[in-house]
Amino acid sequence: MKDLIGKTHKEIEEKFGFDYYLETKDDFLLGKTVDSKKLIDSFIEFNNENELKVIKLYDGAIQEINEIGLTEIKNNLALLADKSGPFYDDSDDELATAYGFLCDDYFAEIMSGIIFFSL
Repeated sequence: MKDLIGKTHKEIEEKFGFDYYLETKDDFLLGKTVDSKKLIDSFIEFNNENELKVIKLYDGAIQEINEIGLTEIKNNLALLADKSGPFYDDSDDELATAYGFLCDDYFAEIMSGIIFFSL
């Protein structure tokens, strides 16, 4: 996994052979508010893993990779709706920090109201 540091999410997709892309609809496309809690609950229920690799990206490049339990991930994702928690970037930096989740079957990036999957 350490060989992924400095790589991009596209390079993750290539390394793991992910060639399908799926994106949930967000507030902008739907014209109504997305229930972030339901979206996060669906993501957690979707998983067969007890732990996921959490990938910290900055300007699209991988900075860190850590394994975190699914319960802790769920609790921290729930804080996104309140614009807080370890997965929330409150900086004004245009090259914002983002977080992705990786297992053998997919790579996902989650933002408030939307999930991007590479499968």
